[in-house]
Amino acid sequence: MDQHATAVGLVLTSLPGVAGVYMYYRTPYRKTAFSLLLLSAFLIRLLMISLDPFLQNWDERFHAIVAKNMMDFPFKPMMVVNPVFAYNYQDWWNSHIWVHKQPLFMWQMALSMKIFGVNTVAMRLPMALMGTIAIWMIRDIAKRWTRNDEIAFIAAFLVTFGWYGLEMTAGAMSLDHNDFTFYFYVTAGTWAWSRYTESLKPIKWSILTGVLVGCAILVKWLTAYVVLGGWGLYILLSADRRRVIKNYIHLGLGFLISVMVFLPWQLYIMKRFPLESAWSYEYNRMHLWKDLGHEGPWYYHFYILYFLYHAILIGFLVIGMIGVLLSKEINRKLSIAYISMIAVVYIFFSFVVTRMPGFVFPVSGLMFMLMAAGFYFVVEGLHQYIFKKDGFKKYVTPSLLLVLGLICLRPVKIAHQRNIDNVERNRKINNTQVYKHLDPEVVKNYVIINCPLHEQLELMYHAGGNAYLCYPTEHVLDSLQARGFKFAAFEFNPQYLLPEYILKDTTIIKLKDGLQYAR
Repeated sequence: MDQHATAVGLVLTSLPGVAGVYMYYRTPYRKTAFSLLLLSAFLIRLLMISLDPFLQNWDERFHAIVAKNMMDFPFKPMMVVNPVFAYNYQDWWNSHIWVHKQPLFMWQMALSMKIFGVNTVAMRLPMALMGTIAIWMIRDIAKRWTRNDEIAFIAAFLVTFGWYGLEMTAGAMSLDHNDFTFYFYVTAGTWAWSRYTESLKPIKWSILTGVLVGCAILVKWLTAYVVLGGWGLYILLSADRRRVIKNYIHLGLGFLISVMVFLPWQLYIMKRFPLESAWSYEYNRMHLWKDLGHEGPWYYHFYILYFLYHAILIGFLVIGMIGVLLSKEINRKLSIAYISMIAVVYIFFSFVVTRMPGFVFPVSGLMFMLMAAGFYFVVEGLHQYIFKKDGFKKYVTPSLLLVLGLICLRPVKIAHQRNIDNVERNRKINNTQVYKHLDPEVVKNYVIINCPLHEQLELMYHAGGNAYLCYPTEHVLDSLQARGFKFAAFEFNPQYLLPEYILKDTTIIKLKDGLQYAR
């Protein structure tokens, strides 16, 4: 889609949500209003996963090829199934066994592709589903926390149109599927814990909380324990809970269940892939004291709040934070626990030397709830003290909320990224078509070399086969040809000009298929 089709798509998919806002404030059919909002949430996410018919650079193409290979080898994560050339297992971007990330999100991608086929829409579909479900859970958390249905609805509305989460769903933001799935399971764990706080059957909810936190760890890593940290703080803050031993037992049960979920995979890969897993754990630890190419000042995550959200939303965040702590109607103990969860994540990653926007995204659901509370407090104050007519609530409030939704969505930014004159986007679309239409016999019977940087992964994802960037030395090439391997090479790669020994070798097919190269 180009920018015009994108803009039209954003308008059309937003219409049910717009109707839902007015229905919420002007009719008694609030459940129907929320259903319309959820419909809009799902439709706009379906739109986002279909906007870019190619694999995004960082890091979707790496996740995609491993997930594709997991369709046949779910317990052997591989970037290249049958490596022909020697490789360094420490190069996460160009290796064989790939345990650089935890596997759950790629299993989900593999299952979706197993059902719907190997294509970018099917590969991204789990994020569209999780994003929609998360909105339902965020509304439920906010309702139990604030005891205010309107704040809960506003929170769900803001998340529905949150620009950064939508671009993650499209795979366009760094760490894409990995960080978004982590956000989902952290949100889901928080939701299960919120249900626990009010349930007459707490064991069930403590187990489910543990399962979901364990799943979050099986997506990213131990930051997911911020949920159990919030739970523990809530117990300590509650006079009626901190003296009851069973509350600590339930928390311990949740922790034990989480370990039972994520630990088996760690033991398995340490046994099956000892070198790769040991390096992966070490590389994860290196994020703490090395920038690994993603540098920034200690206040980086606070500085980019305007990038993830908007200055107006940050204002509502501050107002909401103060408001929920002062309000007599809102559960103050939960307010302290939830705000502490946000604070711990932001403070922790302020000390982590590697800086990336998605690191703090898992608590964005809680932040949107605070923004919703801030908006509610401001509008309610205007209604009570300045504009006291009933029409304000029915007409002005939904209109202001829609303006805030437009600010959240940033439709111009989303459409501009799909501009028809976007050179890099057009290059990606062109090369994807080249890879899809390669001669199947060449893909099946030849090792393809001299691909553009990292695009060997895209070729293997779309067409299959065995592909590599660059080319082997003459000695390695001769030895492989002697063993029966046949080669094809992209001829006009300005990044790696083919040497004479390949150009003169008539047994090597020279591919002249119109690839475009990054400048």
